[in-house]
Amino acid sequence: MGGTEQNNPYKGRPLRPWIRVRLATNAGTFLELELLADTGNPCALIVSRASMASVKVGRIPNASSNFGILRGGRIRLAMT
Repeated sequence: MGGTEQNNPYKGRPLRPWIRVRLATNAGTFLELELLADTGNPCALIVSRASMASVKVGRIPNASSNFGILRGGRIRLAMT
């Protein structure tokens, strides 16, 4: 990833905006994820349980959603 901003083509059906992020893992490596940009969602990120387990460094409160309980966690964003 280079530059100061991402200019990504839309993906999926229907086409949607997305962003690529790198998170620092607890093993000292990085996890790169492509995430759907959802401006109507109050959560900063929603990732799989497996992804959260590899990057979670602290606890935060869980959140209730129409999908059920979302388990909260503090993570580290890897910026280059």
